[in-house]
Amino acid sequence: MPSNEELVNSAIKAFDEAEKITNSVEEKEPGKRMKAYDTAAQLLEAVWREGNEKKYGFKLVKALRRSKRYEDALAVSRELFRQNRENDYVKNSYAWVIYDYKIRARNEEITDEKEFLKAANAICEMTTAGKYSPYTATVMKVLDYLKKKTNRIDLEEEWLDRIQPADLSNEVRNIRDNGKNISIPSDKEKWFTHKSSVLYEKKDYMECIKCCDRALEELEVYSKNNEGGFFFIRKRALAKLNIPQLEESGLRDLEELLSRRPEWYIFSDLSSHFFRKGLFSDAYKNALFSLVYYPNKRKLVTVKTPLEILGKIFETREEKEVSAKHYALIVNAFKEEKFRVSTEYLTKATLNEENLAEKLPIKLLNAELQRFWIAELKKYLDEVHATVTKVLPDRRKVFAESEDRLKYSFRFANFQGNTKQLSNKDRVTLYLNPITSKKDGTNEAIIAEKTVSANP
Repeated sequence: MPSNEELVNSAIKAFDEAEKITNSVEEKEPGKRMKAYDTAAQLLEAVWREGNEKKYGFKLVKALRRSKRYEDALAVSRELFRQNRENDYVKNSYAWVIYDYKIRARNEEITDEKEFLKAANAICEMTTAGKYSPYTATVMKVLDYLKKKTNRIDLEEEWLDRIQPADLSNEVRNIRDNGKNISIPSDKEKWFTHKSSVLYEKKDYMECIKCCDRALEELEVYSKNNEGGFFFIRKRALAKLNIPQLEESGLRDLEELLSRRPEWYIFSDLSSHFFRKGLFSDAYKNALFSLVYYPNKRKLVTVKTPLEILGKIFETREEKEVSAKHYALIVNAFKEEKFRVSTEYLTKATLNEENLAEKLPIKLLNAELQRFWIAELKKYLDEVHATVTKVLPDRRKVFAESEDRLKYSFRFANFQGNTKQLSNKDRVTLYLNPITSKKDGTNEAIIAEKTVSANP
């Protein structure tokens, strides 16, 4: 034992106090925990310098990690590893420190891929897979990183093969981030998501279908956005669309998903499929649905596919101005995100030698096309007249009832007009998508507007 017994006792007491704060259910201040570990780390450093004893080194490493002094933790871990290379506990501790220092960073913060992958390989060489091991955490982090890179499918597949679903946790975590509730998928759900996406990108459609079926069979719980295996049913359906004998089954799967949750990207999937098949009428309708259902009207680069499909359809109809306006919106959306714009898009956005992307500001063009899409979409919707019965205090949703006592609702974002003038007993005209009608008796309208009274 180091000579200064009082220092040792103080260091251990400070460390135990930090552990007690961490394990306390009532304590919710991360700053207080971090400060406690930093105090313990300062005392333990003095103890460690006197003898480099392993039992104090482990406590010091943990205190340094918890106080986010990763570089110092790495130095102590290296010394522990040098002294005890065959000790699994030492290797795991060292690996966790490397993970903190080199791997844990957000993907956008990783600037040196070579060093990132070198550290990841080092962790995997000294540890083994397990539900809560540094090996598993590292593999999942590398997969998250590679997913956001282009043309890295082979490397992503290599890292997927380093771990098996049986080694992964099925725990879905719910956290608060910037005041929002966020559902974090389990490692097992993430693995199946990565694997099915890689198989689909490789055009190995039968294996993709098998992977999705396995995910739906093995996963006991899903993250909120993937409720009921939504992602896997969609990915399986997209794979089926590429196999002639399974095409009809794939279409039924996508339509079933829409009846559960009318997501804009499912309509986009259908539009793309019908366009490839030369079924322009169906492609047109689903592209309209995709654009009207899309919630983020300010980030239009995400809906490039349905915009381009409409542009091409109008081009085949020789409606050159409408076609050019859709391409102009794509060009402006790309410029807002500072993406490179292809010469093809710039050419198609030109009408009578005039570039509409330069002539029409994105806000003005977007508003004009939104009105156009809504007017076109109404042709495919069921029309209902109702009376407003309740406007929620947060003014996000409105409830209404028709003369035959059927109940309806619509979101403020879908109301065409001044929402400030909307109140109880107002007459409204609702437009409903027949394939997404709810089964609980409250149908949600995709478009709503005030009913215009006929002149006496």
